Amino acid sequence: MGGVKFRILGPLEVSRDGEPVTISGRHHPKLLALLLLETGRVVTVSRLVDALWENDPPATARRQIQNTMASLRRQLAGDDSPTLEATGEGYRLLVPAKTVDAQCFTDLVRQARTARDTNDLPTASRLFAEALALWRGEALAGLSGRVVEAAVVRLNESRLSAIEDRCDIDIALGRHGQVVGELRELLEHHPYRQRVAGLLMTALHHSGRTPEALEVFTEVRARLSDELGLDPDPDLNRLHGEILRGDLDTPTTEPTPPSAPRPAQLPADTATFTGREEQLAALDNLLADGRTATVVSAIAGMGGAGKTALAVHWAHHVRDRFPDGQLYINLRGYDEAAPVSPADALTRFLNALGQPGAAIPTDPDEAGAMYRSLLADQRMLILLDNARDAAQVRPLLPGGGGNFALITSRDRLTSLVALDDVAPLRIDTLSHEESVDLLSNLVDPVRLHSEPEATHQLARLCGHLPLALRIAGANLADRPETNVTQFVAELEGPQRLQKLTAPDDPAVAITRTLHLSVSALTPAARQLFTLLGILPGEDFSHDLAAHLAGTVTDDAPRAINELEAAHLVESHHDNRLRFHDLVREYANARASQWDDADRGEAVTRVIGWYDHNKATLPTDERDNVLRMLSAWNHRPDSWRLAAVLGRFVHYGPDLPRQLELLRHELSKAEHNQDHPGRCQMNSTLAIVHREMGHRTTAIEYAREAVQIMRDHDVDDPVGKYVGNLGLYLGDMGRVAEAVPLVLESYNAAVATGDDLFATIRASTLGTLYAELGDYGEGEKWTTMALKLTEQPSLRFFRQGISYCLCEQYVSSRRFSDAEPLITDILNQPDSSGAKYHALTLILRAEINRARGRYDAAHEDLAEALRHASQTDRSGLRDMAECGMAELEIQTGHPRQAIDRLMSSHPANTDQMGALQRAQADRLLCLAHARLGDGDTAINYGDAALAAFRSMPRPLLEARTLVALAEAHDTGGDKLSAQRDRESALEIFTRLGIPVEESREVPLGHGQRPPHWDT
Repeated sequence: MGGVKFRILGPLEVSRDGEPVTISGRHHPKLLALLLLETGRVVTVSRLVDALWENDPPATARRQIQNTMASLRRQLAGDDSPTLEATGEGYRLLVPAKTVDAQCFTDLVRQARTARDTNDLPTASRLFAEALALWRGEALAGLSGRVVEAAVVRLNESRLSAIEDRCDIDIALGRHGQVVGELRELLEHHPYRQRVAGLLMTALHHSGRTPEALEVFTEVRARLSDELGLDPDPDLNRLHGEILRGDLDTPTTEPTPPSAPRPAQLPADTATFTGREEQLAALDNLLADGRTATVVSAIAGMGGAGKTALAVHWAHHVRDRFPDGQLYINLRGYDEAAPVSPADALTRFLNALGQPGAAIPTDPDEAGAMYRSLLADQRMLILLDNARDAAQVRPLLPGGGGNFALITSRDRLTSLVALDDVAPLRIDTLSHEESVDLLSNLVDPVRLHSEPEATHQLARLCGHLPLALRIAGANLADRPETNVTQFVAELEGPQRLQKLTAPDDPAVAITRTLHLSVSALTPAARQLFTLLGILPGEDFSHDLAAHLAGTVTDDAPRAINELEAAHLVESHHDNRLRFHDLVREYANARASQWDDADRGEAVTRVIGWYDHNKATLPTDERDNVLRMLSAWNHRPDSWRLAAVLGRFVHYGPDLPRQLELLRHELSKAEHNQDHPGRCQMNSTLAIVHREMGHRTTAIEYAREAVQIMRDHDVDDPVGKYVGNLGLYLGDMGRVAEAVPLVLESYNAAVATGDDLFATIRASTLGTLYAELGDYGEGEKWTTMALKLTEQPSLRFFRQGISYCLCEQYVSSRRFSDAEPLITDILNQPDSSGAKYHALTLILRAEINRARGRYDAAHEDLAEALRHASQTDRSGLRDMAECGMAELEIQTGHPRQAIDRLMSSHPANTDQMGALQRAQADRLLCLAHARLGDGDTAINYGDAALAAFRSMPRPLLEARTLVALAEAHDTGGDKLSAQRDRESALEIFTRLGIPVEESREVPLGHGQRPPHWDT
């Protein structure tokens, strides 16, 4: 026969009119093979890219695919050239089925099995032989790669199944002697294939070689046990027993009466099925492993994820491997109609298996036994679609190992997995690329490609959910006058869910699908679902869900588990739950239907939970709190939610936005004369301003909070407001004023048994005493705080307090004590976003600089600056800049240090505080002295010295005296220089700083970990 022919059942070959056509090029053969494997169907560009480069595609991958396809067209060109067309997001090869050997093989095998099922065994044998003659070796021999190899496995499996069927027929025709050699060779190459072993045993036994047949069984049983830890399947064991007893029937060539009709109940496959390569491969593997059932369940946990489409598509793909037919039933587990009972389902299946109604037992257990008996010797595929629960499915599972039950459900069917050896396979929504591919199969690709941004937004608006994508795609295809951008704008408006409905069939709608899922819940779980719908955030904590569930049921964990099992919420990380995008919108819509009183009560419970837990909330909650404030800022009690923001000031670059929200809440509290709200908002504003480096402003707000508390007798049992004021005074170097305030707060916390506030205040006292130069007292308080963090509820603070102790060790030159703490802090995730790591890097840089490891010190400071640049914390950045300037001074670059300090240090000294300015003045003194400008150096040194003495900060005072001594030396005033050195030495000695270390000019500190204000 003439024309173009394609052969993939062996090495890839193309011929025209009997003459070979060379397919040249690096990628051309593999791409042609992939197109031939999916003849007539679109192969996406993403799949082609994956086939060629797997996990490491070049940036030019798509362009290379286009070039290769153009070249393939040229190589295949001719009068009868096949059609290779670009369509949607991929390519499609259109050729007659008879021109591809794999298609011919499939057709012949189907004809052969039809002849077998009608008992025309000679014709079946001949057709199988014709089909197998098309094979020239391993399919696509010479081509490699994950995608190709997966396809080759399926083709080779089809060949093996056809060989087994043909040998089985030949044995039935009395040709057992002719197949023994072939079966022996087949078993040698596939030693675990039990059907081959059974056929060989049968052929040997009927050839009068029964001992050899029994020996085959012995060898196979030993091999399975020794190498796989398995026993032979029931069919092989039964065959072995029949041979031993001599009960195996002798094959006959006489025709037998027609058997019961072969059921073929699968619904039609979806022509536009897209993606799910991983799940299809997993099902193939389960079938190869001999599993008898699996569960297909949407991991996103909702209807519309494509469970049925996947199951039906795969079932059609493998149906030839189940020669006794396919059973299908929609169990209506999630439907307006009542679910199909197991008894009703069994009756339908038994009818399909040829049992008249009168013969079917009325007792469900007896009907189930009949069903399993009829399937015991069969190879049948059973698809149980839309199951409600395990009780509905369990009676319908086959008992024999030759059958395969495929189940779809919105429920996890956990008990089937636990008790019935059912393998779970959960599917999520489609990837973004797969979503666009699916749309391209429904809508003219030219329309989509002309508006790529709108097309991608359409996929996102559908939540990458197959059902939503199909509805949207069909609606868009029906409106050729509407461009994609206009369609997307409509969908982005209100009532998105209502618009995801098929106009001609209201039953095809996202809202209906979700309604059926929610309606199937128990009343408590259904009410919890709606309660969670009031939350405006992206996710929510498991603890919050349990708190809300506790208002509707005594068994909160069960209600939450029910929502998860139904895939209406999902766990995603760190004990947190979330909705799918469309499910969240549906839950929000249900909650909005409540009356104002019920909805307001639910919001009050949520705010109360956040207020109660604000001291220990994880960072995941920050964005949720901001969304809640935006949604609920009309409420008079929303300041309680705003107060939670103080917990998150050191995470993320959105402090100006937080200030705006807090000022609004303060204004509202003042208007309402809500004194607790005024007090809390002033306090929280102080926390945020402190974090932004506005220390004077922080003190003003903190003083106002204390004043309101005292004037209006606002409850403050743990001394939060006075303690925070003390902390901010300490930031400004006013340590002597700070200590009694923080000590008052600590005593209040101890008196009320509040370990959280006691820990925070003890840590702050440790820092304050160290700054006063009393390192013994500082270490005592800090170690006490660190001990308290051994409690599980206080472990969050351990890293910050470790940093505080580490800073004291470095300041007192106890480097060997500091280094283990530094390593521990840097090896742990930063619980403050980026601040602790940056601060600790500055400390390590000081140790490296003091020991002459200047390159290492520079690397640490550069990394600290990178951390600081990602935040709104100007104080942290200034500390790192001062450290870098000091390193430049010590390594002989004082001019660079001066430029850095003058450009980086803000002119607004009031906001940044006297401490930070004094630090810069000390370094400017030292830098100018190194340049020989004694007068300028002394001016800066005198300013720094006065500031440190007024605070007082004795250690920094001593370091400034060292710098001034060098400045006086430069100016020729040896007497003043000697006086300054002696004063510095006296302070170093009093503080316990080693004399040899006091000659160093270490970096300055002055910034505390951020979470110590409350």
